[in-house]
Amino acid sequence: MLVRFTKMHGLGNDFLVLDMVTQKIRLNSALVAKLADRNFGVGFDQLLIVEPPSNPDMDFRYRIYNADGSEVEHCGNGARCFAKFVRDKRLTAKDRIAVETQKGEIYLTVTENQDVEVDMGAPVLAPGKYPFSLMNRLLCIK
Repeated sequence: MLVRFTKMHGLGNDFLVLDMVTQKIRLNSALVAKLADRNFGVGFDQLLIVEPPSNPDMDFRYRIYNADGSEVEHCGNGARCFAKFVRDKRLTAKDRIAVETQKGEIYLTVTENQDVEVDMGAPVLAPGKYPFSLMNRLLCIK
């Protein structure tokens, strides 16, 4: 099977972007992890999926997978690459792009100088909502 993809970089993160508007691919977490492998796959931090929206008021649906195959809600750097991708591939000519994500709606604005501004909504400042383990803390060596 031939799969068209694009590799993109945003502030130190690298992404594999798949256009699932013009092509259909069956993905699962094991395949995502294989693709993410830097030795035997394409290699990436996150996989960005461009899909048609389920809500007619939105322009696209945007799905994000970590290299281990788990799906995540948001990624600001990825959203900026997403906006550039859909414009470069002529999937839209809009300057303000409405996008569905797992978390909800986000809005991407392409400025006159082609920068991308991402409105991801208000931050959630509730530490209890996010798992934390002292076993996974960063070790500092002096």
